Amino acid sequence: MRMNAALGLGGTSAVGPLLFAASAAVIVSLSRLRRRSRRIAELWLYPIKGCKGFQVKESSITRRGLKHDRMLMVVNEDGKFISQRTHPKMALIKTSIVEGDAVLILSAPGQSELRIPLPANYDVEDGEEEKGRKLMVTVWGTACESYEVGGDSVTQWFSEFLTRGAERENLHLVRMCGSFIRPCKNTTSGQTGFADGYPFLLATRQSMQALNKRLVEKNEATISLENFRPNLILDDCVCFEEDTWKEISVGPDGIPMRIVSACSRCKVPTINPDNATFHPNNEPSKTMKEFRQGLHLGLTGKDERELFFGMNLDHGSLNTGILRVGDLVRVVQ
Repeated sequence: MRMNAALGLGGTSAVGPLLFAASAAVIVSLSRLRRRSRRIAELWLYPIKGCKGFQVKESSITRRGLKHDRMLMVVNEDGKFISQRTHPKMALIKTSIVEGDAVLILSAPGQSELRIPLPANYDVEDGEEEKGRKLMVTVWGTACESYEVGGDSVTQWFSEFLTRGAERENLHLVRMCGSFIRPCKNTTSGQTGFADGYPFLLATRQSMQALNKRLVEKNEATISLENFRPNLILDDCVCFEEDTWKEISVGPDGIPMRIVSACSRCKVPTINPDNATFHPNNEPSKTMKEFRQGLHLGLTGKDERELFFGMNLDHGSLNTGILRVGDLVRVVQ
């Protein structure tokens, strides 16, 4: 009975106005939250899936996501993609793009610099700007039509640096065919390149700070958002408010992006991006199990025990434009 009274389900009539006032305060608070001046603080590109990325001031949007982002991928002799999960030294391969988006430069400890020409348009029909041996490759079980990039010299470069053990691995660099369509997961119109499942990954500085606070309390070293490899890093947010978003619009043109899902995390965030070693205490995964499992986010089934950080975004492959550092981000719903 006391519980019912406290909830306004019974008891004195004075409880009603109190509940109304509390509800109004929540509505005002949510309204203010939606009007916050969230903005893009950093933009990151990762031209080769699994290799180190770099920051840019602006980037154009293609049907598969940001231009150059995860448009290239390293595969083994069977055409299956490799990642930092099995080849952590990929974290040491630095990438940069020069000469007006025309050349990708790769560098790695003990390796000579590698220069790879890039297409002006990743969406051209096969054969116009695409050269090399045609390969069918797989990424997370999806078969993708692709072209080998650079031939034997590029294969030798990756094979020498990334081979594990005594027997040399034959590792090839590939680019998705321009006409190939790889649908996003759980969407009707979205496309992506060689990203895990979606064209954009969003994270916020405030959520990273909340995770680092927990690590410091355990006397563990803090980590950076580079461990999570997002494309869009937002500032001026409330920590983990992105968990509740369904759609955002970005920049003065209001480019719409739909939040498809929270991003489940594997062991890659436990790899130090500066030396390619796994964390001895399995951090930050160990700490994330305390508050970022699917069960903490209200997810059920196979997602209950997964770890989540960041949000997967889909632009429907229709909304083109340019994203810039400093662009305001508005929460639509």
